[in-house]
Amino acid sequence: MEEKIPVSVFNLLVSAGDAILDIYQGHDFDIEIKPDNSPVTRADKISSRIMNKGLNLLFPDVPVIDEENVISAYETRKNWRRFFLADPLDGTKEFISKNGEFCINLALIQSGFPVEGCTAKAEKEFLNLIKAGRSKTLNFRQKPRKPSELLPAVRFSGGAKRN
Repeated sequence: MEEKIPVSVFNLLVSAGDAILDIYQGHDFDIEIKPDNSPVTRADKISSRIMNKGLNLLFPDVPVIDEENVISAYETRKNWRRFFLADPLDGTKEFISKNGEFCINLALIQSGFPVEGCTAKAEKEFLNLIKAGRSKTLNFRQKPRKPSELLPAVRFSGGAKRN
């Protein structure tokens, strides 16, 4: 089972990227302003839903912190040994201005430190995987058939209990 997880995370990020690009290539961004005066678009929300649903299915015991969702109180979060930190559309202002400078960020945080991460640039169709000083760049359209085609060290693995 563990061997399928990295490919599933890859596919999850590609799905979120494809959803973002569908909106990016259109004209209906459905822009709203959040309480902190930053913009949020339909693409932010759809990417967030895709990522959260997928991560919760793949890793039901690992919580997700995502800026587009309600963030659990610190009293709850401070006891999390492991969680995902996601930005489903980093660079919303750039997305709106259509300059291509936006991406999807996902990190696995363990004991307060990032231990694995991915940055996906949907418009450029590449994804960078990072773990312990090693990285690998993959093309969105050349989906890996097996985990060994990914960076061998990158294994988004569950295990932490939600508190």
